[in-house]
Amino acid sequence: VASLLEVGTGFHPELTGRENIFLNGAILGMTRTEIKRKFDEIVAFAEIEKFLDTPVKRYSSGMYVRLAFAVAAHLEPEILIVDEVLAVGDAQFQKKCLGKMEEVGREGRTVLFVSHNMAAVQKICNKGALVDKGSLLSMAPVADIVSQYSSLFGDCSNAWELQKDSVKDVYIEKVRVAGSDPEPHQAIVTGDSLRIFSEIVIRRIHNNLQLGVCLLDEFGNQIFGSAPQDDGLAPPSDPGRYAIQVVFPQGVLLPKQYGIKVILWTPQEGILDSVEAVKFIPLETASLSNMAPGGRAGVLAVRCQWSINP
Repeated sequence: VASLLEVGTGFHPELTGRENIFLNGAILGMTRTEIKRKFDEIVAFAEIEKFLDTPVKRYSSGMYVRLAFAVAAHLEPEILIVDEVLAVGDAQFQKKCLGKMEEVGREGRTVLFVSHNMAAVQKICNKGALVDKGSLLSMAPVADIVSQYSSLFGDCSNAWELQKDSVKDVYIEKVRVAGSDPEPHQAIVTGDSLRIFSEIVIRRIHNNLQLGVCLLDEFGNQIFGSAPQDDGLAPPSDPGRYAIQVVFPQGVLLPKQYGIKVILWTPQEGILDSVEAVKFIPLETASLSNMAPGGRAGVLAVRCQWSINP
């Protein structure tokens, strides 16, 4: 069993990165010969070549976790236990770590992954266990566990509503996401369309008001955005309360976490109001998302036209 439960566990702050690879490897049960054989791979994976001979007390928390994970990942344990520690690294390194854990799983070894990141859980795991205050609530296929977790603990919120009166001239009052069934609390699934409902309030005329709705990835990066002009409509400008509905293309979602951002702005004044509190994870169904063997990479499943000729 190898574990990565806390940043820098087993590291000595006065020793260099090079020395800590040997120290930590030995603590985890690797022989000196084995560490030497894998040393270059560990350093390359951690991406700390320039700081290899620097005492780790001068490392950032991100560099710590890079080195700690690199050593643990190359131990080749029968069981690898990984906690939420991966949240420390940058996005690119997190992706590399998730890929390494998937690789470990494909080799027939066991990965016990503890996380609140539902997209990562769905990517790595095929079985899930839902634990609350030390008690096992449920054990089931990971898609079912993610759905239970999202509904019980509010990691994802399909709706947002302004809790107090706004003093702004233009503001967003409500945002909600739904699938093809617009009723609240209905599950959003990968083969379905996605609907975004919002309500905005305009208190004075804004002749050049712009309205946008963006789909975000799990890190808050924009995947794509849409505006009323895309469908031949002009954004509202007169005072009043407006109900907005945006329908995204059908069947493009993957079983990972997404966010929605609604934004109001003008070229002259900049951003007047924005909301990105809505997050959701579609449940995986038979769709384009799982048509490819081993799942589909990327952030969206887009159906393209193909031709193959001899």
